[in-house]
Amino acid sequence: MSSPKSDAVPTENVQPKKSLTFIVPPDWCIFICISLVKLLLVQTYHSTDFEVHRNWLAITHSFPLEQWYTENTSKWTLDYPPFFAWFEKLLAGIARVIDEKMLIVSNLNYESFECILFQRFSVILSDLVLFLSIKKYCDTWPKERTFGRFMFESWSDRKYWAVQIITFGNAGLLLVDHIHFQYNGILLGIHLFAVTGSKKNKGTRELEHFKNKKKN
Repeated sequence: MSSPKSDAVPTENVQPKKSLTFIVPPDWCIFICISLVKLLLVQTYHSTDFEVHRNWLAITHSFPLEQWYTENTSKWTLDYPPFFAWFEKLLAGIARVIDEKMLIVSNLNYESFECILFQRFSVILSDLVLFLSIKKYCDTWPKERTFGRFMFESWSDRKYWAVQIITFGNAGLLLVDHIHFQYNGILLGIHLFAVTGSKKNKGTRELEHFKNKKKN
């Protein structure tokens, strides 16, 4: 009498599942894709802030430091803190290679094609600071899987990517920085780096700095 046939699948025919691999890491794919969306906004409307920042480029390039905050050829005088003034000075050093006419203070409302491209690209590239700060912050999350009641109490790559998309592709930043024209992305990135550093040392450095400042 023959034995009944077994329904079991032979183990030698079972192929192990391959782990998902990416040529470009998913987080950098997010950066590239959102940056491409920003490129589509290069030729869109921009506010008077575009001329404001062009004038600041010209001021920091054309005048010595002691005149940066007193030069008033344009009504859009430099009124941001010194850190941002030096940021404009750095950009001006690159702008002189692209179109030096944008660095002439008396060229009010100057908008050559090269000037528009340079200023738009300066915002897009400076957003790299925001992207890296988001990555740094997400890296502070626990790598082991824990399960809780709320969304971010459990770790997963999908949530990591979701936070990157929601933050880096923030509609408000797209509107204000890449249409209206400002540099909020880089400033938010610097702030997020500070928050991440505080989170890693549990605020001990900040508390010590505050105590020392209070003593002085």
